[in-house]
Amino acid sequence: MARPLLDTFCLLSWICCSSVCSALKVSDPPSHKALLGSTASLPCTFSLGKSPIDHSALSIIWTFRDKEILRYNKGRTLSQARLSLDAQAIEEGRVSLSVSNVTVSDEGTYTCVVSYNMKQEQGVKLEVAAVPMVTISRSKENLRCSVSGFYPVDIGVTWLRDGEPIPHSSNIDKAIRTRSNADGTYTLNNSLSVAPGGDQREGTYSCQVEHKSLPEPLLKDLQLVYRGETITLSHSRASCIVGI
Repeated sequence: MARPLLDTFCLLSWICCSSVCSALKVSDPPSHKALLGSTASLPCTFSLGKSPIDHSALSIIWTFRDKEILRYNKGRTLSQARLSLDAQAIEEGRVSLSVSNVTVSDEGTYTCVVSYNMKQEQGVKLEVAAVPMVTISRSKENLRCSVSGFYPVDIGVTWLRDGEPIPHSSNIDKAIRTRSNADGTYTLNNSLSVAPGGDQREGTYSCQVEHKSLPEPLLKDLQLVYRGETITLSHSRASCIVGI
């Protein structure tokens, strides 16, 4: 008699567990973008169907580079600095990871692991970008375009005169010098020769920068006027719309 009862109990337990397990679904988008210094919210959601949440059976873990960085277990949250989880949103199945003051080193793939009688996990990639700052200065007979604080390293720099690209020639420094900064961003300098004579002339000169963090090219303009052998520079407005 004991054996049939045991078999019945095991069968009911299996059915109950299977119904909950089949209802547990974890989802998040494949990637998320954030600007340097901002707060990123890495989304992760789970669903138990119509089943109410038993917090004593629920475990939420976020990992990064194979290391646990946040854990929610039995109503308590343990996490590293700058990381948080909205405990109130758990009832709605939202367990997004908040990363404040985003740095370059935060870039990578994060894994959201939800356990509720079974384990489900999904990964989300955080892509970090830093908007470049552009300045133009004069060094002897050269104009120098300095672009600083940008990330990732891929960037395009073009010199314009009166709105038209200046053909690559001996006047443009072909060796763009890029260096890394302590915070993981990059800085580069590019020069244009504006010595009186030759094929250079008066006009509005622009340093145009194209980068992943910019929805459209960023322009820094200046007005160049020759007075004999003297070069006079007057800065005009900079055009920039920031976004990602």
